[in-house]
Amino acid sequence: MNKVFHRGTLLLLFLILAMVAGGCAPRGAVVNTGWTVVAATPEAAYAVLYGGTIVALDAAEGRELWRYPVAVQRPGGLAGLFSRPDPNAAQPLEATYGAPVVVDDALLAASLDGKLRAFDREKGDLLWELQLEGGVIGGLTVRDGIAYLGTNEDLVYAVDLATREFVWAEPFHTQGWAWGAPAVDAERLYIGSMDHHVYALDRATGTALWTFNTSGAIPGPVALADGVVYLGSVDQKVYAVDAATGQLVWEHSVDHWVMGQPLVLDGYVYVASLNGRVHALSVADGSPRWEAVSVERAVRAGPQALNGGIVVANEAGELWRIETATGDRTRLYPESGEIGLDTGMGAILSAPAVADGWAVIGTTKGYVVALDASASGATERWTYAPN
Repeated sequence: MNKVFHRGTLLLLFLILAMVAGGCAPRGAVVNTGWTVVAATPEAAYAVLYGGTIVALDAAEGRELWRYPVAVQRPGGLAGLFSRPDPNAAQPLEATYGAPVVVDDALLAASLDGKLRAFDREKGDLLWELQLEGGVIGGLTVRDGIAYLGTNEDLVYAVDLATREFVWAEPFHTQGWAWGAPAVDAERLYIGSMDHHVYALDRATGTALWTFNTSGAIPGPVALADGVVYLGSVDQKVYAVDAATGQLVWEHSVDHWVMGQPLVLDGYVYVASLNGRVHALSVADGSPRWEAVSVERAVRAGPQALNGGIVVANEAGELWRIETATGDRTRLYPESGEIGLDTGMGAILSAPAVADGWAVIGTTKGYVVALDASASGATERWTYAPN
């Protein structure tokens, strides 16, 4: 298939996501609102809200520690009517679909305007920003002080975070947009593309070592475990590929598109498909551990491991737990109501963040919810409402 078809496929996917995540942006926010994406540490949760504001929230109470940009109070009355925003004032981020990443004392975020930004993790000050060619949809991966990320201009970058300089002489060119964040090991970077290929690149030079071809676009991040790359595709298959050679280890057909990152845990790879079903496959041969489990609504992000099970969020605004041994499911959030959208808080299109026994979810209306989770259920720790 040609590149025009790849771009048409991506446009269709993007429109689907935009319609699901739809809603009006708050006044003064960016036009492209993105999702609410979250990261968590034992001490704090970090969220890029759907309108581009970043908040840091205390883990215990959900108290706002800082926000970027800082809200500016405009004068009331007639003065407010005739006042103009400061053109030099900090602006919210453009649409953000990949989770922010905590690296030492910094919080990194990449957005659709093609900027990679670093913020002071304690104060929220913008430390620096770097302009890339093309927008970033899938977020980034950091290893050994290097950030790796792809753009919708068919480019893959490696950025030295200490010097803010590009590591490679030029970015690597794919034949289609690179949506998902890469996986990285000591020698190579692995990234999927809308051109139906997975690329393995030399970390030092950015040159291609091998490519693996699927029969569909690869919109999500790939996963790497024990020398094997795992990925899902729009062709409704899950693949396991040898990381050293690029040779197929096995493939398994599922019943819909896979857009989220696979999770490898204790000898099995777990993937969620767009029709709301979660699959558990043996890393040895791709055989199912149990029959696919429904979580009722579409799942766009991959599962996360938490307290001996996995958790999956769906577009109805719900968080489900699945027991890895049996496939038994429990809805963790909300505790009552027919579906999560009954809460009025919006869909969940991004992956939950987990840390130290707690889970954090972000909704398309800018809410952030923290849950204390266990094998038997979950209790709401706090809810942050956008303002």
